[in-house]
Amino acid sequence: METALWLRDNIMPMKTPTAGSYGMKHVIEGATRAYLPNGVLIASAFIVGYPFRYEEPNVRFGMSQRDLNKLR
Repeated sequence: METALWLRDNIMPMKTPTAGSYGMKHVIEGATRAYLPNGVLIASAFIVGYPFRYEEPNVRFGMSQRDLNKLR
C-alpha cells in the first residue's frame, strides 16, 4: 500500500499507457532510494487505477510524462 500511496501522490494518471513498469521501477527507486520489486510496482499501479496495457513480461501504464521527468 505504501507504493500505491506514493504513486497516487506523485504521478498523475493519463489515458495512454506509455510508461513501462520495469523502467518505472528504476525511476521510483531513484526517487525514494528504496528497492522496489517490479511486481510490487505493477500491483500498486493496478490498485491506484492507472490505465494499462499488458506487454509480456511487463505492463505499460498511463502515467504523466511530465511527472516522470520531474522524478528523473
